[in-house]
Amino acid sequence: MLKVLAEYLTRGWLQAVVAISLLTVLSLFLMPLAFVLSGAPVALVTLRRGEQAGLQVIGGVGLVLAALSMLAGVGPALALAYAVTIWVPVWLCSLGLRRVESQAAVVLIAALLAATFALGMHLAVPDLAAWWRGWLDTWLTQTLPAGDATRYARILEPVAPMLNALVAVAMMVSVILAVLIGRAWQAGLFNPGGFRREFHGLRLPRQLVAPLVAIGIAVVVVEGPALPLLRDLLIIGLFAFLFHGVAAVHRTVAGRGFHPAWLAGMYLLMLLLPQMVLFLACIGVVDAWMGRPDREV
Repeated sequence: MLKVLAEYLTRGWLQAVVAISLLTVLSLFLMPLAFVLSGAPVALVTLRRGEQAGLQVIGGVGLVLAALSMLAGVGPALALAYAVTIWVPVWLCSLGLRRVESQAAVVLIAALLAATFALGMHLAVPDLAAWWRGWLDTWLTQTLPAGDATRYARILEPVAPMLNALVAVAMMVSVILAVLIGRAWQAGLFNPGGFRREFHGLRLPRQLVAPLVAIGIAVVVVEGPALPLLRDLLIIGLFAFLFHGVAAVHRTVAGRGFHPAWLAGMYLLMLLLPQMVLFLACIGVVDAWMGRPDREV
């Protein structure tokens, strides 16, 4: 099924626009999968057929979604939201991957976009925590009964100062996963085994370690208006190195012949223990700092 869909997507502009438009409409009913359903096909087209083809498909799907939205009385804002949050970031990351053939480029571009978003929000909104708190209250009020909305708002109150970083990281991780799924899709059809080799080679530059450590120290010792932005940048940087750490573990398990159950255990712990994310990010930082291309952790 996936092979048939991929062949249809990469056959031409019209086929790609039709398929991705249908998947995008489906994603409206499965919002947690929006980046996968609508973004991964854009990544596949861009990686397989080039940057111009990817842009043309984005334009076509955007027009289709805008027309459908206007017919439904929603307006073209929905198409713009998909373009800004999913299609264009996925296209940029796919473009970087296509040009340098390194998945580290995907992580770096997505992290740069996330940092730009975080910085832009801090510059545009004077009291960012209050803004996100108001947004959270509005969302809870519209989606939950009054009593439940009040209770959840009280529970989530301490999270408000972190929402800017969490939203930036959520978009960053979603974009990276969409592009990596598109790359795995492409490799499975046209380059079997290629994705595994490429993922094992995912290493972020050693030059990023010192700035990340400096930001971490600043978060501990600095007080004042710069602290929220520094905290956001630290969280974004750690999640970028999370992908390096996961790749390092995959590389080690494969290189030393460990049972694949070790990888299953790692992903299970990531779901159950948030501390595992920090641990894997630290593995990525250490592996990057050691800086030996043939090294296993």
